[in-house]
Amino acid sequence: MKIVAVSLVAASCIAGIGTRTASAQITSPYEVVESGYNNWFYFNTYEPCAGSLNNTATIIENYTNLPATTGPLFGWDPYVSGTNPTLSGDYYYGTALFVCHGSWGSPATTLTNAGGATLQSIVSGSGKALAAGVYSWGRYGSSSAYATYIDNYGLIDGEVRNNDGTAAGIYQYSLYGGSSVINHTGATLSSRSPYYAFGLTASDYYGPVNFQNNGTVTSTATGGQQGSTAGYGYSVGVDLFSYSNTAAAPITIVNKGNVTGTVTGGVTLQSAYGMFAWAQGGTMSFANSGTIQATSTSASVGAAKGIYCGTNHGAVTFTNSGTVEATAGGAGGWGVGIENDTNDAVTATNTGTISHNNGLGLFVYATGGSGTLTVNNSGSISGGLWGMAFHEYQGNVTVNDSGNVSGAASIVMPRNSSSVNTVNAINLTQLPTITGTMDGGVGSTTLTMNLTGTLQSVNGSSPTGGNDLSFYGLGSSGYITVSGKTYSWKRMTSVQGTIN
Repeated sequence: MKIVAVSLVAASCIAGIGTRTASAQITSPYEVVESGYNNWFYFNTYEPCAGSLNNTATIIENYTNLPATTGPLFGWDPYVSGTNPTLSGDYYYGTALFVCHGSWGSPATTLTNAGGATLQSIVSGSGKALAAGVYSWGRYGSSSAYATYIDNYGLIDGEVRNNDGTAAGIYQYSLYGGSSVINHTGATLSSRSPYYAFGLTASDYYGPVNFQNNGTVTSTATGGQQGSTAGYGYSVGVDLFSYSNTAAAPITIVNKGNVTGTVTGGVTLQSAYGMFAWAQGGTMSFANSGTIQATSTSASVGAAKGIYCGTNHGAVTFTNSGTVEATAGGAGGWGVGIENDTNDAVTATNTGTISHNNGLGLFVYATGGSGTLTVNNSGSISGGLWGMAFHEYQGNVTVNDSGNVSGAASIVMPRNSSSVNTVNAINLTQLPTITGTMDGGVGSTTLTMNLTGTLQSVNGSSPTGGNDLSFYGLGSSGYITVSGKTYSWKRMTSVQGTIN
């Protein structure tokens, strides 16, 4: 990677940036030459060195004559769009603050946007455009765990108006170093663009990623109108990616605030994510006690996924005590989707609410891996299609449920051709509401129901053998009714338990 500085205006490492609005843009941008394409950065303030930078000002940049991107416009995250971007030509970014930092062994760079302060970039005019409130580009890491620290107490916003483009509140990229981004109570990260919008997107290579949110993160895509992006709308509230060829790139997420990803238009494709996180070489730790939402329109092409998180070469631990909600059109999606592609364990615990209007509530799958999966639910999980779906999982699955699960099918265990040797269990306790049939899949699945209530019927007949379910010789399919609640199943290897 070659870096060339072209007639730039630089601010030193200072405690306060000062107030500038609209007029302080440089005319000769900072150029980063990549393989086969060039990035050009326009900015109000440039931070070229490691150290601390504290913004206490209002910086609002309006780029009305930004040169149009000449290459094919792309989403910054290829995982969301499903394809790797093909880059060529020149890409022009309008930013409020551009941070370029790092050299071998340099200390970390710290950016603080103070309470009441604003870093906002607005790109208008015509042509394809890219906007970021803060663009942080770093390389070569630091002596600490993170090469970049960003703390936001105010507003950081990126917007593309009246043309097709991609916008981010914060775009963070580090090579040989990780990043920590904290959005504090009362703070806002936001973005709005026709084609692709991120509240925060962070890609870190050979280092860990830490994200904490106590404030608000929003992104809105209105639908592309021209060229190759016409008809497409992507929106991701928070997008995180880490890479390591060992296991040195874990991702840690703690959300106590509000995160939303919304798509309001797009006739070819609409894809909304609340949060998207992938650790390519490290563990995934995701804890949500706030609210995460994804919403598309009701069009047939509208898809929404509340959370997607996963790993390659690392365990996944997901905990939800808050609310995760996805509302989609005909393309469906899921409330929470988890992936693990190696033989590492996945643990998902829900005491809150997870829902999808016409897709999957909780969806866990593995491609190429067969680690154990444990799901603990004492909250509520619902999907218009399936409540809990593990049909593509290749390892052993245990579900411990005392909460509510609903869908056309409630719990679907592994059932593809690679799952025939799985050993699975569904354990129901207390008196949960299970709406929809439980499907044991193609492996060996034991259903154990130790329920508190009154046994009223077994396969439609009055119970005559007491409360020990083993007396009834329950088959691979059937149903019982306990205190007015019906529990139905199919493809179970064995069914057992007691009604207390």
